[in-house]
Amino acid sequence: MAVTVHGGVSGFQVETETNQQQLSVHARSNQKLSPAGLRAVVAALNTYYGSTLSAAQKAAMPDFTCTVSAGLISCYAAPGTEATLASALITAIGSNTVRG
Repeated sequence: MAVTVHGGVSGFQVETETNQQQLSVHARSNQKLSPAGLRAVVAALNTYYGSTLSAAQKAAMPDFTCTVSAGLISCYAAPGTEATLASALITAIGSNTVRG
């Protein structure tokens, strides 16, 4: 499966499985999201799914589940918007991490 790496921040790497638009963010180097980081990530996902995507983009997406934990974020990006979602998550994570 082809993977696109969108970058990283504060010990987290953001990547997309190119064929399936499955975006994952995983902790490296024993990092984890702080409570503020978890809230920021959930807010970023809410904004992305609630107002960034058009009605047509939402309708074209399959049923999916988002998972957000201190060390892993897994979600689905609408085709062509992977970089937008990755950027929003990188911003949300920012410095909101702690050593695990």
